[in-house]
Parts: sequence; C-alpha cells; structure tokens
Amino acid sequence: MKTYSSILALLAAEQVLGGPVAANGKVSREAVVESVINSPFLLPPRSYSIFKSRFANDKSVPQDGPHGGEPAKPATLAETIKQYGYLIANLPGMIASGSTSPGKTAAPKSLVPAVQKLSSAQGEFPEAKRVKIRYGPYRVPPQSEENLEAQFWKIKGMSNALLWDAERPCEGNCMLLKATSDLEYADGSPANTSNGAWFHHTVLLNSGPSIKEPTCGEPYVESIMIVGNERTDGGYALKGSHIKSGYKVNPKDSFILQTELMNMEDTEKYVWQTITYEYLEGLQPDYKSGQTVYMTIGEASNPSVTKCSKTAKNPFGPTNMTIDALPLSMKFSEHSKVWNSLIDGRILKTAGHMHDGGTSIEIVQNDKVICDSVPKYSKDASAGMPGMDAGMGGKGGHSHGGRKNKRQVKAPGGYKNTDIEHIAGQNRCDYPDGIPLKKGDTMHIRANYDFNLHKGMINADGNLDEVMGIVGVLVAY
Repeated sequence: MKTYSSILALLAAEQVLGGPVAANGKVSREAVVESVINSPFLLPPRSYSIFKSRFANDKSVPQDGPHGGEPAKPATLAETIKQYGYLIANLPGMIASGSTSPGKTAAPKSLVPAVQKLSSAQGEFPEAKRVKIRYGPYRVPPQSEENLEAQFWKIKGMSNALLWDAERPCEGNCMLLKATSDLEYADGSPANTSNGAWFHHTVLLNSGPSIKEPTCGEPYVESIMIVGNERTDGGYALKGSHIKSGYKVNPKDSFILQTELMNMEDTEKYVWQTITYEYLEGLQPDYKSGQTVYMTIGEASNPSVTKCSKTAKNPFGPTNMTIDALPLSMKFSEHSKVWNSLIDGRILKTAGHMHDGGTSIEIVQNDKVICDSVPKYSKDASAGMPGMDAGMGGKGGHSHGGRKNKRQVKAPGGYKNTDIEHIAGQNRCDYPDGIPLKKGDTMHIRANYDFNLHKGMINADGNLDEVMGIVGVLVAY
C-alpha cells in the first residue's frame, strides 16, 4: 500500500519535467486528470462528475470531507493531493477500500493470493497466458451511512473508488486479448446480488505517453474496459477472425481503476475486485491494435461534448431526455451525435447496452444499419448494464433518485422494480472478415425505447428512472 508521504514524493517526482511526461517516463497524474476531464465519455456521468469535483473543484458537486463549505481551488496537483489526499491515494481503509469515508471496522485479512496464474487451456485464447489479479479491499458502506453519494446523489450504500497504478498482468510489452472482471469476499467466495453486493460498474483506464484515444484522439488516457453487474467481457480480439488484433500495453503505461460498488444491505462490507487477463507476452508485430470506439446518447457522456466536436449540433432534432437522462415520453428513439472516423481500420464487433424499457440499439455506418443490438428480458435477470446506472427501487434494490425534474414521466400502473422483467443480455454483432472503416466515415447510434412494451425502472418518487444507450465498437487499426 502506498502511504500519504509516498504519494507526495511520487507527485514531486512527477513534476520534475514540468510537462505531461514525468521523470519516470510515465504520464504525470496531472496530465491524466486533465485528459479525463477533457473526455467525459471515459467515465459514466456520475463518476465523471465526482472525478471532476475532486480534482477541479467543480461547484456543481459538493467536495468530499466536511460538507457545507468548499475550500479554495488548489493551484497545483500537489496541493490537491495534500488537500484531498485521502480521496485519491491508495490508503488502507479508504480509497483502497472503495470508500468516501473511513470504515467503522478494519478490513478483513485475506489469504487468497493477489496474483493467480491460471490454465491457458481454460481460456478463450489457448495461446495466451491467463492471470487473475485481485484489487482491494474495497469498502462498501451500509445503506444507512450518509456519505457523499447518499447526501448529494440520494443513493444509499454506494461507494466510488479510484485506484492509481493498478497491478498490470505484465511488466513490459504485452498484448491483451481479453479481460473479465468480478467481485469476491476475503475468502475468495463470490460477492454478488444474492449476498448483498452490487457490482455497479468498473472502468479500466490506461494511461501512457504514446496513447491516443480512438474516439476523439485525446492523448494519454483511454478506456479499455467497462464492466457492470452482468459481468460482461472486455474483448480486444475476435475469436475465429483471420484479423489478429489485441490491445497493446507498453512498459510506461499505467492502469487506473475507477470502481462504483453498492451495498444492498445495512451491513458494512469489504470486497475484492478481480480481473482475469488473457494476454500475449512481448511485442506482436503481426497483430493490429484493437481499440474500442464509444458512442452514447445524452449530453453528459457523449464524445461530441469533447474537443473533437464540441460545438456540433445533433442533426436528429430535439432530445427525448432531460439533462439527467430521464425520459420525456413513453416511446421514443434517441440518437447520438455523429462520429467521424479519424483513421482507417476494420470493425470486428459491436454491441449496445440499454436500461429496462429499451427495445434495440441500431449502429449506423454511413447511413447504413450494420447492427441491430436487441436486449433479451428475463424475470430472473439482475438489472443493470456495464458501466451504466440502472436505478433499482423497491424491496432489495436501489433507486438513483437525485435531482427532481418537473418533466419526469410517471410510471403507469404502480409496480415495484422487483416485479418486472429486466434486461438479461443484449446480442452482439461479429464480423470475422471485418467491415472496412475509412477515415472520414460517419457513425451514430439510435436507441429505441418503448415503456409500453417493457416496463422501465422507477425511482423513489415513482417516476421512470434514467435511460442509457451506449455502444462499443471494436476496431482493428
């Protein structure tokens, strides 16, 4: 574990060169923070707001720590660390444990190895090495705790954690083919909704001097995996395709984990997050770079609000959502803004993620639908999609509440979230031969919702909760 003093020493070392690249050859944390703030789509909206408030003193969200007044904005990142060090340093019982407030009890000791080598034969890619890495412990507060999320976002039992310099599967060059994430307790047993642990989402970011994020071309940081309660995979290659691809990890790259967890019970919990990596050691000159382009509906996390298209208008007309992504009608189609490809590549696979009430997401390239990603509903499914907010009210669940909006749609019929079917999965479109993607090609998505056909989640006020439409497109460059 890094101590407070070692974090300050690290920051001092990072500032020696005075630029985005630190003395150790890695991207400075100050440059990472700036890149993430410039690219809201790298994190889910609420996580982005919390991230920005911690580092940029955004007045729209209260600072952690004593509430009721906000200190002056720190002039440097070192001052930020000094002022809010307990929020961003990997300190025992706090950010390392996924908490915005200290734990009431000490984290349990775990005898489970932090790094576990696994059989390659049991993976999707037998030619790759497999390793399981445990991160944590993460503290998940009880429902009754009044932390930041409870006070501002009106969400009980929620915690946000930011882990810098997360353990990598390799020290030098390697190529990721696949990554999967899960939660477990100190003894290695599963932590899931059946025993009160809700895996809201985790985002795995990679920072490095040579990184250029594929959606908008921002430097230094990109999202390489988003996973939620359904435990979907992060894939950088398409099995069976003659196009070899993977995500390239370089020696000076650093992993960062942004994790949001929720406790469905009123008992403090400590959990460990695991990521199982399948990877090839060393440089792979015969492999193309597999990177994910993200497109979303809504303004808060849409790539169009970043530098690549900051002033662009949505050509599809007025939005059907409030600024908080709440639906304005019972049936609608919501479009993302138009994305323009920065370079040539080949599309290998794509899929959409929605909230309950969604009927499909259409992925459009140059005005042609290349994939219709349709959700499958089930009464037994766990609600929630990777990296998304799927507020769950009613017995045993949670609601995202938050700010009220007079235009919120009242859910008809009066029901609990535990009474309805939830999205259990959403089909993926694979292209073994790859779809050509040329520089200047356009892409956008159309998310279709019909709450008359599929009931949506409701918040504590009985209104339809927020909607989401996000698509990840794996492109081999």
